[in-house]
Amino acid sequence: MITFLLFFVLPVVIADIRCPGGKICPSNQNCCKVNGQYECCDLNTEIPERSENTYAGTALEPALDPSFFNTTNGTTQNWLYDTCNIISCAGTCCSDRMCCHALNAECCPSNKCCRFFSTCCEDGCCSDGQRCCKGWCCKKSQRCGTSHFTCTDASGVLMPAFISVLILVTASFVTKSYLL
Repeated sequence: MITFLLFFVLPVVIADIRCPGGKICPSNQNCCKVNGQYECCDLNTEIPERSENTYAGTALEPALDPSFFNTTNGTTQNWLYDTCNIISCAGTCCSDRMCCHALNAECCPSNKCCRFFSTCCEDGCCSDGQRCCKGWCCKKSQRCGTSHFTCTDASGVLMPAFISVLILVTASFVTKSYLL
């Protein structure tokens, strides 16, 4: 029975890929879910933008302005109060001279900072559950769109090898239970 599966069923399963909904794709392509329907797409090709849902991005939240510690003529007068530390800064030290007043803040390269669970993005911040998209934010479940201030659905892709193995395992269990 196993010989039958290996020589007759497996080549048929690997030769073509059946997508949910009945669409059949050649073995050199994947099943891609686009706008709720499955289509054949190349293994290394992005799903075209035209067939995805597009959503408006979210504006950046303003970044927090930190305070900076001054030195007189480049000389530190009193280390305890002239540098950022747990005594002189009630928030997060981003450097020896920069204190962000929010606890557990993320220090940004623009010498600003974002609140806890926010992410630095250009000159602002993206909230928790969002990703930075070159000046705007999208949900983490979305991708950055190609047009300014747009987000698109991250389409799911079913891998042909995974489907083939799943069908083969299921067939062997069904055959085994049928023979017993």
